[in-house]
Amino acid sequence: MKRPKPDFSAKRCLHLLVSGLGGGRDDWSRQVPALAALLARGHRRDALASLSRLIAQAFGLDGAIAAHALAGEGRDPGTEVWLRADPVSLRFYQDRLILLDPRLLSLRHEEAEALVQTLNRHFAADGLVIHAPRPESWYIRLPAGLSPPNSEPPDALIGRPLDAHLPSGVAAAFWRRRLNETQMLLHDHPVNQARESQGLPPINSLWFWGAGRRTHPLKGVFRHVVADHPLAHALAAAAGSECLALDRLPALEHLRAAMVVVELPAGVDAKRRLDLLRAYEARLFRPALRGLKRGRWQTMTVACAAPLSIARRLTPLDAWCLWRRLDQRRFYASAHE
Repeated sequence: MKRPKPDFSAKRCLHLLVSGLGGGRDDWSRQVPALAALLARGHRRDALASLSRLIAQAFGLDGAIAAHALAGEGRDPGTEVWLRADPVSLRFYQDRLILLDPRLLSLRHEEAEALVQTLNRHFAADGLVIHAPRPESWYIRLPAGLSPPNSEPPDALIGRPLDAHLPSGVAAAFWRRRLNETQMLLHDHPVNQARESQGLPPINSLWFWGAGRRTHPLKGVFRHVVADHPLAHALAAAAGSECLALDRLPALEHLRAAMVVVELPAGVDAKRRLDLLRAYEARLFRPALRGLKRGRWQTMTVACAAPLSIARRLTPLDAWCLWRRLDQRRFYASAHE
């Protein structure tokens, strides 16, 4: 069956998503004055801590993220309920269990295959089968009659105690048991033994989130999506958007309806982070502010995920509100109101 042609919005819009932007002691605002200006001059919108949620929201998704993302991976989700079951690494910190940043895992394809085989043998009695089209993105199709869990995406919980964020809902007991079983199965798995000998974090649990069914094809909102995030690629493919890697970011004047996702890497020192911010200031934020002033886009959205969660919407007129200044300390506090 021929896929319908995406109906991209005729509106000229630019959607900028940034994750890993620090606050408090990190004096980032002076290093990226154009980004600071965009955030200071825009109108407040509801903020989200999770980059995954921000990406899904940009495509008009409030739920059923797993089913739509699976379609973007080239798999047919049908009408069944699908659930993300992503591999994660948990560790104890000050007597509390926390979740490690998934970007630090560097999970290889052959490692994912070996772990999935072990888990599928164990979960076969429950009718659960894990599908792993990417090493870091795993999916489960729910059997009829089994309710999905309620939970946040893993990137919303990085470094936070998990006690208050375990799966909830009518089937919470079932999913919590599966988490415990997964942790026991993977504790001494040969893959994890090899990873730990190489100084890599073990894959010692799953994280269930994003459940739902695809009731309609994903609407094409953006003509171009520039990102390295796997979920952005999957949803862009499902919507029929052209998706480019961040290192292939084109000149902004060539983008009409576009989303650009910037992820500052985890585990790097402050100097490296500021160097990266300066590079994005030259390639992205400064041209974005200049283009908005010139009316290249009718609307622009700038949203930052954790640790600084804030979102702003701008029009060309807002870009000229030079008296709106950014007090970084107040700004960081307001992001957590």
